[in-house]
Amino acid sequence: MGHKFILMTIFIIIAISALGFFANFGHGLIWLSHDKPEDFVALMMRLLFLTLVTERIVEFYKLMHLTKNRNCIRLEIEIARFNESDNNAAKIKGFLVEKEKYHAQTRQKTTLMGFVVGAVMALMGIRVFTGMFDFEDASGIQIVLFDIFEVLVMGALMAGGSKGINTMVSAIESFAKPAKVKQSPP
Repeated sequence: MGHKFILMTIFIIIAISALGFFANFGHGLIWLSHDKPEDFVALMMRLLFLTLVTERIVEFYKLMHLTKNRNCIRLEIEIARFNESDNNAAKIKGFLVEKEKYHAQTRQKTTLMGFVVGAVMALMGIRVFTGMFDFEDASGIQIVLFDIFEVLVMGALMAGGSKGINTMVSAIESFAKPAKVKQSPP
């Protein structure tokens, strides 16, 4: 990232903060207290469930639409065929580069599909973060901004897959479990 991007980001954050102060939004959102670690585990489990559902939808999309293009299989056959003779290193390298491009395009398409599925989930009302806050004193613009933010975050979380959320769930569970006390033998 360049210094222009960082400076622009800082400027946008300052501008939004000043606008929030002068337009009187951003102060009525109250974080609901979660006294037990189980509350966070339940939140993470909901996220994990939603990401697993999203991953299955993306897998279905891959099977139905992306595998119609048998380009990757063709490339693997060509690589295997040219591996039999030693004089084709340049052709093999070209096929490997083409195969990597195909995988990169597939990752890009499936990530976008995951984002769209997550955003649609949030637009339909399947949300995770709304239940964590009390909106009683929040202004209308704040609720709209929160909704937009949640749609974007849900899309990004779903596009990221379940691996990261599974790691967070494991970390929270290990933190929530009481430490085992070592007993000395009698």
